[in-house]
Amino acid sequence: MGVVKTKSLGVISQYRHIRNIPTTVMGLLSDVKRYRQANKAASLFDSHFTPVIANTEALRQAVFKTRYAVYCKEMKTEAPNVSEMEIDCFDKHSLHCLIQHKTSGVYAGTVRIIKPDFPNETLAIEKNNCIPTDDPALVLSPPNFRRDQIGEISRLAILRQFRHRYIGVEDHPYLGRDNKAKIACSMLPVALYLSAATLAECSNRHHIYVMVEPRLAKSMARAGVIFGQIGPVIDYHGKRAPYYINLGAFKKEVKPSLKKLHSRLRDVIKEQVEIAPR
Repeated sequence: MGVVKTKSLGVISQYRHIRNIPTTVMGLLSDVKRYRQANKAASLFDSHFTPVIANTEALRQAVFKTRYAVYCKEMKTEAPNVSEMEIDCFDKHSLHCLIQHKTSGVYAGTVRIIKPDFPNETLAIEKNNCIPTDDPALVLSPPNFRRDQIGEISRLAILRQFRHRYIGVEDHPYLGRDNKAKIACSMLPVALYLSAATLAECSNRHHIYVMVEPRLAKSMARAGVIFGQIGPVIDYHGKRAPYYINLGAFKKEVKPSLKKLHSRLRDVIKEQVEIAPR
């Protein structure tokens, strides 16, 4: 069989019913299409959004207010309060990142990396017993690593107006009718995880943990963000499971379509964060 050129994707997709076209070829062409879509969205992201490290009190308050809007007002998984800021005991030993929409100045989302340095500073998954940390057979359990080498990605939040189901409206309150900005929005979850990985790198955290829904873990895997499940699914703000990320492997496994975005996020974040020597 001759070589199928990628420009034939549109033609071949019209004839899926023809049995002599191998499913492997159709799968390859589908992968090419997904690659192009991801590459386009990743390329557009930098034009419309930028990461901002919460290194001032005002920016940290912006983090807490963004989380309040998502967790307390919209999802109602946390109790409302007078300050209208969602804060917990892990924020004191965490690095926070916001993603800002350049045109409007609105912070579309936020994420943090919890970075304990001392025995009395824990990860959220440790304090909430999300994995059997006392099981010596679990070699990836946090106690098996130095405290200053572990971290946890958590409190990822994206404002409703920037999530997929809401960005299709014709007259968006922040994006207007800018279709390119709406395409860029599809990269927000991936960009937040990539930003969190950079925060982990900046603080020399090599062993990263995260609690996510299994379907989200699969979705991130398709983008090259590989999570390794290390415990059962439990009821933790919904059905979630604990996952482990090795930072060195993570940087190697990012898909080619996202490497440019990852590199750009790293450059912008590292301009704002001084890498502390160990």
